[in-house]
Amino acid sequence: MRIALIIPSRAYHGTPGYADFPDELLSVAGVLEKSGHHITFADYNVNLSPDHDKVAAFNPGLAVFYAGTGPEIADAAARSQSLKKAIANVKIAWIGCHPTVFPSETLRVEYVDFIVIGSAEKPVNELASRIEQGKDFSAIRGLGFKDTSAAMAINPPDTKLDPEVLPDPAWHLADVRRYPDVNLNTARGGLYACTFFSDAAADTGKPVAPSRLARQMQDLARNHRVKSVYLSGMGFIGIPDNLRRFCQAMIGLGVKLPWRLPVSRELDDETTRLMARAGCASVLLDVGSGSSRLRDFIGKGDIGAVERTFHRLVRRRIIPTLYINYDYPGETEPDFQATLELIRRLDYPPCLLLKFIPYPGTDLYEYCRRESLIQIPDTLEGWADFTADCMRRSFSQVSRELLNTTLADYRKSYAARRVRFMLRHNPRYFVSVISRPREFYRRMKELVSYWLGIVSEKRKSG
Repeated sequence: MRIALIIPSRAYHGTPGYADFPDELLSVAGVLEKSGHHITFADYNVNLSPDHDKVAAFNPGLAVFYAGTGPEIADAAARSQSLKKAIANVKIAWIGCHPTVFPSETLRVEYVDFIVIGSAEKPVNELASRIEQGKDFSAIRGLGFKDTSAAMAINPPDTKLDPEVLPDPAWHLADVRRYPDVNLNTARGGLYACTFFSDAAADTGKPVAPSRLARQMQDLARNHRVKSVYLSGMGFIGIPDNLRRFCQAMIGLGVKLPWRLPVSRELDDETTRLMARAGCASVLLDVGSGSSRLRDFIGKGDIGAVERTFHRLVRRRIIPTLYINYDYPGETEPDFQATLELIRRLDYPPCLLLKFIPYPGTDLYEYCRRESLIQIPDTLEGWADFTADCMRRSFSQVSRELLNTTLADYRKSYAARRVRFMLRHNPRYFVSVISRPREFYRRMKELVSYWLGIVSEKRKSG
C-alpha cells in the first residue's frame, strides 16, 4: 500500500514552525517498510517549499498525520481536507498527542477517518494491511474509526508492545542535516507524555534495551552522518542501572557520538563518571521551580537532589542546562524569587526559562480546567490557538512587572552568562574552536537557536 507520513507545519501567524526530529513517525515508517508498504515522508517545518503536490502525486491510499496540540492542528486540518479533495478514496489517520488525549473530538470531524491512541506502530501497520486486503479492522487495539452508520468506535490501546520486536526507525526518510539534533526514543509502547516533564505518572512505555540503543547510536554515526543525538523519553532513566548499562555499551562499542538526555532524578558519582566516558555532552535538568512549596505542588520532589546532580555533572565537564517554568498556577512572588535564587546559587548556568503551558493529558491541565483558568476550544481547529492563548494568560500571583523585568534581563544576558559559566566551569569547551571548529560552530548555532526561541516566546506572550 502507498502511505504518506506527514508532519504538519507548526508555523503560527508569521512565526516559522520549529523543526523537531520526527522520531515517532519514523518509527512507524520502519514498521510499515518492513511489511512491504511504500512510504513517502513530508515534514512541513523543514521543507518550506509547497511540496503538497508531491504527496498528492504519490497518490497514497492512506495519509497519516502526526498531530500535537498547538498550531499544527490548523495545518493538519487544512492538508487533510485538501488531500480528501485531491485523491478519491484516500483515508486520513491522525496519530500523536492530540488524538490520544481527545480521540472522540478528533474523530468527529468529517476529514479524519481514523485516530490512534498511544504508540502507533502496530495499529497503523495493521490498519494499512487490512485496508489493502479489504479485511475488517474493527478489532485493532488503539484504533478509533467510524462505522458504516458514521457512529464512532474507539478501541482501548495495547500498552504492552515490546520495543525489541520493532525494527529501527526509517532514518533514511528524513534529511537529518535539517534538524538541530536527532532524537532517539528510549521507550516504546506507552501513551504519550505530551510535554516535557509534565506528568511524572505518565505512561511512557517500555524502555528499549540499553545495548540496542548503543547499536542504534553506532548506526546513526556510521551510516547517517549524525553529529549529535538527544535521547528522548523519561521511562528509560527511571529504571535503575539502565543509564549505566547504556554508557557501558557505548564504551564497549567505541561509539564517538555526542549525546544529550533529559534527567528528572538524582544521578550518583559513578553514573556521571560513566556518562562522561561514554560521550554525554550535556543534560537537560528538570527543575520546574526552585521553590520547595511549589515543587511539592507540581510533584518535582527534593530540590537538593537537583543541586547535587548539577554539581556532579559540572565536575565531569557535562553541561547542565536547567529547564525551568514560570507562571505556574498558584506561584507566588516568594516562589519565583526562590527560583531566581537557585539560578544565582548555581552560578547562572545555561537555563531555559519558559512560561508554563497546561498541555492536555497532564495533571496540571486538569487542575487548570477545574479551576476555570483556561479557555477550552469548542472545535478541533480551535486547538491551534490554545498555546498562544495560554501564553497571554497569567496563571500565577507573580506581578507582571517582576516577570517582565526578570525576562528582559534574561534575554539580554543569556548568551553572555552562558559563555561566562563555561569559562569558569568548563574552559576546555572553547578548545573546540581550534581542535573541532565545525563542532564549535554547530554549538554556537545551537546557542543562537535557543536565543531566537526566547525572543519568539516574547512575541507570543505579547
